[in-house]
Amino acid sequence: MSGFGFTGDGFGNEEGKGMPDLGALFTQLGKMFSGEPGALPESTIRDIARGQLGNDRYIGHIDLAEVTEALNLADLWINDTTAFPSALRTPQAWSKADWVESTMSGWMNLVAPMSKSLTDGLTKSLTESQVEGIDLSAMTTGPLAGVFQQMTGMLLSQQVGGTVAAVAKLTTGSADTSLPLASDGVAALIPTNVNEWGEGLGIDMRDVRLFLALREIAGTRLLAEVPWLRG
Repeated sequence: MSGFGFTGDGFGNEEGKGMPDLGALFTQLGKMFSGEPGALPESTIRDIARGQLGNDRYIGHIDLAEVTEALNLADLWINDTTAFPSALRTPQAWSKADWVESTMSGWMNLVAPMSKSLTDGLTKSLTESQVEGIDLSAMTTGPLAGVFQQMTGMLLSQQVGGTVAAVAKLTTGSADTSLPLASDGVAALIPTNVNEWGEGLGIDMRDVRLFLALREIAGTRLLAEVPWLRG
């Protein structure tokens, strides 16, 4: 049963013998199908994304000091080149997992409307479709309607979780995606990704960090001063 997300103790012993643990089964099913029909389960997306990050390292005091120095200096330098005031309140150094956690609310704001539109579109399509004389509308009405909508949400969660993980492996900060993912006033760099970004360039890593900090600060100011970018 591992293919359905239930392993070992959830369905008996490790050899597959014995009676299934129905309590564990219904607990996991409850997590899958709880919440508003068609809604994306945020905890599932987070777990999927974090599970695909691979190697991730702890962020220490040196990382935080280097990132804070770069962001504060970038915030000072950029004053002469833009009319937007400083939006920096909290300079942060993130691991990839930190980035996932800190941007999850932003991701949910972006994909929730897409989830509803997709569910509504599939529901309409199935309502109007027949396969070899079989009326598929029963899947979208009555007792099966909620299950269908939840399954649609779970399938989309797999895609969104994978996308979040892929971005977390490449992005260098909170704003370089040009998407409103982090909270206002937050500027961050991901030291692991910054180092990988600058590897092989033949440029001092402090200069690389400062360049990426300038890009980060510019992005945070833009998102803070142009409200419609956040929807």
